[in-house]
Amino acid sequence: MVDRLVAGPGGDGIVAVKVTEASYEDSTLTFLEHPALTHLRIVQGWDPHLARALQDGARKGEQRCGITSGPMSFAIYQYQHILDAASRCDWQEVEMAQKAVTHLFQSMQDDPAHFADLQRAKYIMGLGHPVAGEVSDNQVARVLNALRQLQRQADRDRLSRSLDLMGDGPCHEILQGMIDH
Repeated sequence: MVDRLVAGPGGDGIVAVKVTEASYEDSTLTFLEHPALTHLRIVQGWDPHLARALQDGARKGEQRCGITSGPMSFAIYQYQHILDAASRCDWQEVEMAQKAVTHLFQSMQDDPAHFADLQRAKYIMGLGHPVAGEVSDNQVARVLNALRQLQRQADRDRLSRSLDLMGDGPCHEILQGMIDH
């Protein structure tokens, strides 16, 4: 379908495709390997696939994959670290750092087949409750417990700093307590 859009009227204005699918092979990999789409950037939206997408996206030289704004918004320092590691082709570090984000992401996901509810991260960051509902104490506790369970302190530091970006959210003191100062 995307190949037909690119080949159609105005298709030369299409520069990227955002992929948010549970199956990497049926989505991101298909876009990366399709000969008519080699000029496009692929924005990976399904978090657990990002490390592989970055590695596959760099195979022909210039990086073709990026990160969707949802996960980037709650993990900015971790993703800066991941992108730096990818630029060095340190795929082991990309994978390990991404696993930490995925663990946190999954704590916001009530159903593994559906995208995480990033309103939880926004609430923790101090951006308030969602317009059409509330984030519960149990949902917040799940995210904070997932953060505490991360094995690598550096991942916990970067993700805590990211979630405390505003510096005055409802979890500010808890997040600051998780950072190794």
